Amino acid sequence: MNTIAPQTLDRMFDDRSARTHMDYDGACQTCGDRLRIAIDRLESGFGLLGGVLFEMPSGQILAQCARCYRRRRNSPEVDPRRVA
Repeated sequence: MNTIAPQTLDRMFDDRSARTHMDYDGACQTCGDRLRIAIDRLESGFGLLGGVLFEMPSGQILAQCARCYRRRRNSPEVDPRRVA
């Protein structure tokens, strides 16, 4: 599962006729809590606040809340700073 590609975010903005801001409303794919991710188009790319979007090979978009993403990033199986 990879974080969402900038090209996909561009398509999402184009499909919604949004210029610089849109919100993604959904549920965290890990804990199930409702979440809203604010997505802003910036000069240098995109800014996301409130969570992370992932893009599946099938094109499906999944969301994860910031709390679950931080937990995942700091777990022993994905944190390269930890030594077993």
